[in-house]
Amino acid sequence: MMSAGLRYSEDQPYKVNDITYRSTDLRKAALDNAAIIDPPGKYFLYNDYNPPLICIVPERAPGMPVIKYLHKKRWDPLGMEFGGSWSTDRTNNGFEKMLIGVNARSIDFAKLGRLFLMNGMAGGKQIFSEHWVQEATQPEEKPASYYNNEQFMI
Repeated sequence: MMSAGLRYSEDQPYKVNDITYRSTDLRKAALDNAAIIDPPGKYFLYNDYNPPLICIVPERAPGMPVIKYLHKKRWDPLGMEFGGSWSTDRTNNGFEKMLIGVNARSIDFAKLGRLFLMNGMAGGKQIFSEHWVQEATQPEEKPASYYNNEQFMI
């Protein structure tokens, strides 16, 4: 929802293009520059640090790169035909650039679509909870003040 309450400015040392496409250490860029300045959910502020910080959670909690976690928990149970991947910040870091999308073949994206049509079920198994699918596919109702703050310009 881009409302984590983190400070973000494209004028910081790691500018938006640097962090998304050119950073050779995306993990360090996000950890060094993200600072909490407001409570989460207060207002929208586009922030390139959100996806890399979220990527660190599965990397640290189960102790594996997010792509391996994705395969174990979602990709393989869905019966995907080809391996999915993310671009990484560089070969020796291997930190996934979650902010620019997963790479997959059309047949596997179709399976993701079918998963949502089946309320989180695939192959007779509940891969995502029905409640999560319902939440994920509903528009979010936010007051105008959510999008109207001094840091957000249209």
